[in-house]
This record gives sequence, structure tokens and C-alpha cells, in this order.
Amino acid sequence: MGPGSESKGNSGPGLSAHTSEKSFMRWLFQAMRSGSQGVSGHNPGMQPSIARAGSALFCAAILLGTLMPGPWRDAAARPFELTLDLGLVAHVVLFAGLCLQLPFTRWWAMAWWHVPAIGLGLALLTEGLQSFVPGRHPNLAGVLQDLAGTLMGWVAARTWQARLAARTA
Repeated sequence: MGPGSESKGNSGPGLSAHTSEKSFMRWLFQAMRSGSQGVSGHNPGMQPSIARAGSALFCAAILLGTLMPGPWRDAAARPFELTLDLGLVAHVVLFAGLCLQLPFTRWWAMAWWHVPAIGLGLALLTEGLQSFVPGRHPNLAGVLQDLAGTLMGWVAARTWQARLAARTA
């Protein structure tokens, strides 16, 4: 390795820790930026594989929480002894997380209304399924909490997409 290669940030035995850190940060920034580029290079967001995995995990958590019998749910929440309703937090956070990631999955070309429609459909489905679970019952408050999370996640995703698009333009 020649002396000129050290100044270009290539890793090698004669490099200082500072140069290695700069190389790593440059590599990390490029990796994040390439992940932010869409399939065609103009659709900003997270990598589709990460968004798909995250969406699947959020859906699983939503369904697990929905299909958990009432006594189990109460027993799971008891150790936390929160003054805040854990169900309310779960509704909002899980739906927000799901709807934040859905636009980046790129399963299809999503129109602006697809994510809120999916959130509404999933909210109605999960509340309807609660009528079949012992100790649980569907209610409008749960649907409204799910919709609040849906809108929060959808707005966050749209804002994120707009900021990344402005940065890469």
C-alpha cells in the first residue's frame, strides 16, 4: 500500500483511528442513503425488506394483543402497574408503527389513501375478532384509538418521504 492510499480513506495498517472512523462514517452514510433510494432511485424511504419485516412484526403483535383472552391481558398488564391504560398505548403505538412502515414495503404502488384504508380495515377486523375471544368485546373506543395510531404513522411516513425526497432531489 502506498502513501497516497492512506489519504483517500482506504483501510490499512498505517491508518489512524480518525481516518478509519471517517471511512466508516462515509460508508454508513452511503449505505443509509442507498437504502433511502427507491427501486427506481426516486422513491425515498427505508429498505423494503426492513419495512416488510417490521410490518409483519407489528401485525403479529396487533393480532396477538387482539386475540389474547381478557384474563391473560389483565395478568400481562398487572406487573406494570401503570396509571395509563396499557391497551390505549398499545392500540396507538402498534398501529402507528405499522402504518409508518407500510408505504415503504413496496408491495404495490400505494396511493395516498391506501394506508388509512388498511388501518381502518385492520381496526374493524381486530375489534370484530374480539367478539370471539373470552373476556373481550369490540368497542368503538378501540377503533378510534387504532385510527389515531394509523393517522400518526401515516403522517409520519408521508413527512419522512417528503423530507428524503427533498434531500435527494
